[in-house]
Amino acid sequence: MTQKPSDFVQVQLSAAGIAFAAGGPVRVSNAHFSYEFSPGVPVRVLTSEWSRMLANETVGGKSILEIAAGPAAPPAEPEEKGN
Repeated sequence: MTQKPSDFVQVQLSAAGIAFAAGGPVRVSNAHFSYEFSPGVPVRVLTSEWSRMLANETVGGKSILEIAAGPAAPPAEPEEKGN
């Protein structure tokens, strides 16, 4: 069984992005979308937005965003209440 590629990717601030953020959030937006990135917090974005714009955001020639190391944890399932 092969895994189907996702339309989404988890993106986070890189080391250069964290230095640029100076402890606060970094906002990236254009006419179609707006994202806020905080240090250590991955954000789910469309793969097309990552490849077209977000991957190209730089400060001093260094990328401020990177693909997060692992997949985001799935949302927690509601607990079933026993009798």
